[in-house]
Amino acid sequence: MALSFVASHARQGLVTAALFLALLVPAVPAQAESTPHPSVLIDNFVITDVKGLGSAGHTRSSKPFVVDPEGGPVWVMTNYLAEEGDEDALSVTSFDIMPEGVPVPAGSNIARFPAQEMARFKPEEGLALNVGGKTIKLTDNVLRELMTPEQFDELLKARESTKGVLQLVQLQRFNIPADTETVIRIDLTRLENMKPHSLEVVVGQGAVPEELVTFMDKKNGSWLYRNRNMVGMIGFSLLLGGWLWRRALG
Repeated sequence: MALSFVASHARQGLVTAALFLALLVPAVPAQAESTPHPSVLIDNFVITDVKGLGSAGHTRSSKPFVVDPEGGPVWVMTNYLAEEGDEDALSVTSFDIMPEGVPVPAGSNIARFPAQEMARFKPEEGLALNVGGKTIKLTDNVLRELMTPEQFDELLKARESTKGVLQLVQLQRFNIPADTETVIRIDLTRLENMKPHSLEVVVGQGAVPEELVTFMDKKNGSWLYRNRNMVGMIGFSLLLGGWLWRRALG
C-alpha cells in the first residue's frame, strides 16, 4: 500500500511538472494578427517621482485625446526602472493604468512589476560615431582621450549608479468606444521593498511601432532569466518527481 501511494504521488509529480513545462512553450496563434491600422503616437512622458503617485490625490495622466473610430485599440507601453530591496523579501510595484471614465475588463488595468521577473538594467554600451564613412566605437580608452579627467570620472560614476537597477517593459491594450474623449490615468497601487527610479509612459493607437516592440524585447532580456524563480520550482518538481519514481520502482 505504501509503495502504491508513493508511486501514485510520483506520477502526479511528473504530470504536474510536465504541465508546468508546457507553460514554457509560447502559444502560437493559428493566424498572425493583422495590424491594418497605422501607428499614432498620442503622448510620451516620464514620471520620476513614482512614490508621489501613491499620495492621496496625486495621479498622473496623459494629455486628453479622442479615440479615432478607425484607429484600432489604444495601447500603453510602460518602461519601469527600480532597485530591489531585501532579496529575501517580496519586491513588487503595481500601477493602475487605464482610460479615465471608460470601463475595462477586470485586471487589464493593472501593470505589475515583480522584481523576480525584471531584467538587469544595462545602459546603452558601445556608443559609436560615423566619421568619414567609418564607424568608430567609443570605448573607454577612446573616451578617456576625448574627455577631461573630471568628465571621465563623472561618466564612471553615472555607470556605477545603475548597478542593481532592474527594468521591465510592459504593453497594455484597451478597446475604447469610438469618438470617446479620455486620458490615460496612472496611479501607484503597491510599492513593496523596491526603490523606484522612473516610469516612462508611451500612449498610442493602432499598430505598436516596430521600434517599440524591438525595444521591449531587447530590454526585457531573457525570458528564462526573468522567470528564473518559476523555472527553478519546475526543475525542483522534476527532480523530486524523478526521485520519488525511482524509489517507488526500486
